[in-house]
Amino acid sequence: MFKYLARFLVLLIPAISIQSSCNRNDEPASPLIFMNPEELQLFADVGEVISFDITSTSEAGLALFKVESKLDDGQSFTIVDYEEALSGVGNYNKLYEMQAPQSAAGQSLILTFTATDVNGLQTATLRRLWVTATAALLVETTGHVMYNTNSQNANAYNIELGLPIISQFSTDSMEKDIQDYPLDTTTTILSRTWISPAGGMFVKFNSFDYANATDSSLVQAFGAGIPLPQVDNLQELDIVLLQLEDSIPQIAVIQITSINNIDTTTNMDSYIFSIKK
Repeated sequence: MFKYLARFLVLLIPAISIQSSCNRNDEPASPLIFMNPEELQLFADVGEVISFDITSTSEAGLALFKVESKLDDGQSFTIVDYEEALSGVGNYNKLYEMQAPQSAAGQSLILTFTATDVNGLQTATLRRLWVTATAALLVETTGHVMYNTNSQNANAYNIELGLPIISQFSTDSMEKDIQDYPLDTTTTILSRTWISPAGGMFVKFNSFDYANATDSSLVQAFGAGIPLPQVDNLQELDIVLLQLEDSIPQIAVIQITSINNIDTTTNMDSYIFSIKK
């Protein structure tokens, strides 16, 4: 009798295991949410529009999608910014756009994106949005002039102070943020190459929005480029970002407004440029 009972239990246990497995697999899955951008922390200036490309899927069908925001100050209430009822669709796509609010300047918003299916199952994904106050446009100074290195005129420039420098009379390399690179020791033709005896680094960035330059846009643009110790083949209207080597590094943007190559016998060849910093 015991032998038959043991054989029965051996057959029963796998059957129970299979049934349990089937039950687990049959449990409805929660909705899925896919978002672009994928970064969990985002940054925007006040008034800037941020876009979220959202896709949500559900085997059971989606009933609701909503977006909520809460100022991360420990006191503010959660606000429903967007809510859409859905009729059991399996796939939902939404381009959600929002404007970084003035009320969040200098703080961060916690954004919660929630998908709910017809069975009441929910999935939520979060993003933190850091909101910076509207950046002030940088002030421009114009009409700066720098001559060929072998001329007797101001052939270097202190960008930080906005002062022309005659390199032969300056023994302090830190005064010379930019200088025309000499082709040789006598030629007065412009080399169209700048160096930085002060140790600055250059990024030529002609697509940079010079008209609306801010401190933050300079930092972002410089970080997107490849800094080099010299900048070559300079042309009129070129835009050059320069990271000044200082105790507190700062970045300036220079736009070349004119290049004067008068002739090969004069020492009056020059660059004329504007500066924002």
